[in-house]
Amino acid sequence: MQLAFVNRSLSKDPNTFIDTIRSPEELRASLSRALNAARMRIFTVAEVKKKAESGNVIAKSVLQN
Repeated sequence: MQLAFVNRSLSKDPNTFIDTIRSPEELRASLSRALNAARMRIFTVAEVKKKAESGNVIAKSVLQN
């Protein structure tokens, strides 16, 4: 696998490359950690395009059958 992802495997960053998964539970846990880390990176570096400036409250829509 390291040959297929040379740049990622060389970085040794556990958020971008995991080279050993021993069980389905470990895979789920690793994926969860990686997705949370990616989400946090987006929150910390993403540019806000438009800020909410109104004090008006908009009611949440409710779908009914």
